Amino acid sequence: MAFSESDELIAYGSLTAVAMIWGLSWPAGRFLALEFGSKVLTAAFIRFTFAVPFLFIFAKLFTGTIKVEKKLHKSLILFGLLQISLYNFFYLTGLRFTSASDASLVIAINPLLTAIISSFLYADEKLTLRKVLGFLIAFAGEFLIFMFSPNSNVENRILGNVVIFLAALVWATYSSFSRPIYQKIPPLRFQAWASFYGWLALGIFALVEKPWTVSPSSTSWAILAYLGILSAALANTIFSFGIKKIGPSRTSIFVNMVPLFGITFSFFLLDEEFSYWYLVAFVLVVTGINLVTRSKPRPPDEMS
Repeated sequence: MAFSESDELIAYGSLTAVAMIWGLSWPAGRFLALEFGSKVLTAAFIRFTFAVPFLFIFAKLFTGTIKVEKKLHKSLILFGLLQISLYNFFYLTGLRFTSASDASLVIAINPLLTAIISSFLYADEKLTLRKVLGFLIAFAGEFLIFMFSPNSNVENRILGNVVIFLAALVWATYSSFSRPIYQKIPPLRFQAWASFYGWLALGIFALVEKPWTVSPSSTSWAILAYLGILSAALANTIFSFGIKKIGPSRTSIFVNMVPLFGITFSFFLLDEEFSYWYLVAFVLVVTGINLVTRSKPRPPDEMS
């Protein structure tokens, strides 16, 4: 189906807005992590209390139903634990210790980790010399973030960056292993059910934190609503339609913009330091990603 120029312009504008929403999620998450401290599971549970109803509404609205085959629910439970429970635990825990600017760049390594894992799982994802070169270039960018970040005035920058890297690894594992399931379930329906099961698990795990003792500020409530409704639900829905409109290759450009927005928003909202090392690291990571994913474009993963 062909799309008009106005349709494409709307898609580009919408995907730019998505990149901005996801970019803002890093300083927003940093604020939230500092306020909640060690009770990150509670914060994640509240976030998806906002997100899950909207995800089901969007799935019903745009796919006609929320039903999936019963035999697929076991897989959805597993992916919910990875994508929602474990990822959000690492996401907010990492942001307790490192800057939002560092985190938004470290997480950008996710597509490469996905490609590495997928190369061991699927015949059409085998490693090539170009991919290996892409890995090396991107990891060089990650090394610069660890070594030369200007935002050292945090609790434990190296630990935080490592935890964010683990978040990227978790997401890459989910992305790689979920590929066959995505061929059986529309993305919006998949996201709704995986988020629901991950939300339930977060609620159970959060009991160890005694969530009834938490009293979030009004700012934190607003951020939780933002991360749940806009970042997790609405942005992912728009992103799915963007892939259909302009294809995965061009959509990936907007995903690459997320770290730039993350650094910019962190500079203005959190007074974090800026360094040209960030730009060098960003160029290396994006160059590496493009080398790895250029041969066979696939829908990039949503990171929020």
